[in-house]
Amino acid sequence: MMALQQPGPLGCRNDVLRDHVERSVVISCLGAPIATDHHTVSGVEILSDTYVYKDGGAKNAAWSKAGRAVLYTAGDVFTIFLTQLIWIPTEKFMLEATKFGASVDYARANDGKWHIRQATQSRVQN
Repeated sequence: MMALQQPGPLGCRNDVLRDHVERSVVISCLGAPIATDHHTVSGVEILSDTYVYKDGGAKNAAWSKAGRAVLYTAGDVFTIFLTQLIWIPTEKFMLEATKFGASVDYARANDGKWHIRQATQSRVQN
């Protein structure tokens, strides 16, 4: 069950955190921001969002999770659930999705929408 609940790869992350991408596109990829701040810098209206999200990477692609679930089930049947002593720590510590944080500053463009002005991301300790 743990294998199937792991988040899959976040394919849009590499494309979304670059200059001039609309805020709605970022939110559709990373989810709602955990914090938002609205301020003005040198006469420019700035909206700053903070995101925390998980990227499962290739190790948690659908085919990988399904394969692990089959392997774990077979191990449970043949060892009367003793393999759980191996599978649970493996899922928890080796195959868990990577947590990231991102700070994104937006400026209002001529079209009235918020577009990325600057974005930084970093890995967050679980």
